[in-house]
Amino acid sequence: AAVAVALSTRALAVAGAATAAANDEVAAREPPAPRVAIVGAGIAGTATAWFLRDQGFDVTLYEANRVGGRVREARYPDDHPVMLEAGGASIHTLNEYMAHFIDVLGLHRDTESFSQRLRPTQGRLLGALGAGSGGAASWDGNRLTRISPASFPLSFVKARMLVTDITRKWQQIYGLQAKNVSFLHPDDMLARLGLRDMAAISGRELLKDKVDAGFIAQFVDGVSRVNYGQDSSLNAFAEAISLAGAGLVGDTFGVREGNSKVMVGLLGASGAKLRKASVTAIREVARGYAVCVAGDCIDYSYVVVAAPLEVANIKLDESLRPTQPPRAYQTTVATFIAASGLNPKYFGAEETVDADTVMTKAGVGVPFNSVAVHGQAAGNKVYKLFSESVPPAELLDSMFVNRTEGQAQFDWKAYPVLRPAARGQERSMWPSFELHSGDHGALYYVYAME
Repeated sequence: AAVAVALSTRALAVAGAATAAANDEVAAREPPAPRVAIVGAGIAGTATAWFLRDQGFDVTLYEANRVGGRVREARYPDDHPVMLEAGGASIHTLNEYMAHFIDVLGLHRDTESFSQRLRPTQGRLLGALGAGSGGAASWDGNRLTRISPASFPLSFVKARMLVTDITRKWQQIYGLQAKNVSFLHPDDMLARLGLRDMAAISGRELLKDKVDAGFIAQFVDGVSRVNYGQDSSLNAFAEAISLAGAGLVGDTFGVREGNSKVMVGLLGASGAKLRKASVTAIREVARGYAVCVAGDCIDYSYVVVAAPLEVANIKLDESLRPTQPPRAYQTTVATFIAASGLNPKYFGAEETVDADTVMTKAGVGVPFNSVAVHGQAAGNKVYKLFSESVPPAELLDSMFVNRTEGQAQFDWKAYPVLRPAARGQERSMWPSFELHSGDHGALYYVYAME
């Protein structure tokens, strides 16, 4: 949920800055148009290309793998395959850009399919909606506990009020960008939105004196581990986005054709050229920047890096590198399993485990982050298991009843470790959106903020 809420917004911020910086050059001379390279064809890169359409730029988008980035579909199981979202699964209703993209590209929102009704980051996670939904539960390694608004009624109300206030402030970004306001550093953006303090405290600190401790341990930590693979020690802004995606504010949906079709459509509509290649280096040259693929370099006036530098293996000239140290990225493994159900013996339950989503408590040695139903195939439920490492077959055999042979598995560096900055050092928490600028162009970094 968090991926879709934030990335397209950052893409527009960077694209707006690039457009403003290039206006004088475009006006001063006729073609050839200023050349722009975008590195990465996920939602950030393809949205940047789309926002730059019809702006007088010659845009090339580099992508080493597939268009879609950390959003991708899987078809599983082999004998009766259903389409499943292996990466970013849900789009929040508050994301005005994604809603607009879906409409202009002629795609369709999915709110009614089996997988959407049971997605773990949807409002139905609260167990209050959805015919046939088994709701959610929290597991601490010994005991399975049902979670619903009735479990912690006052805490749900207070948390919703806090998250509503934070998301309202965040929504100001759309009005500002409609007026062509852009930001060169994440700290400037959060300060303008009244959210700077949220970067200096953890989600747990934000909530601890306002809600029940059990609500944090069972629900907040559980939702954070579903969405980010981290507990409520992450920064309060990320925590609020996580909780919004869990149904405390608004709701989520998918794209019927597959979420990655948004990126494919944006790239096609942008008119940008796609170069299937892995960028190995970006260098400063006399009239801008050279983007290199295995020693073959092409010069551009503007470069937008739309991939995390910590995992992209791109060598930057020293003058172009972020001054902040690299962020630690965690590995997330998504495993799809077809089975008739969860094993009550493993979960310490006397009867059938009918919860559709099982979240886990932090710090108790549970070997996975969450497990949830994401579809049905040939009479079996299809589960999506999130873990930090590849789950051994023995674990899967003990967790599931009548597990079918084979599983689909995907692992990726999903998110940086989203810890809060020390108070007074919020600016040092992120690199700048603008890594470098000169007389002939600039280098931008969309992933300065995640």
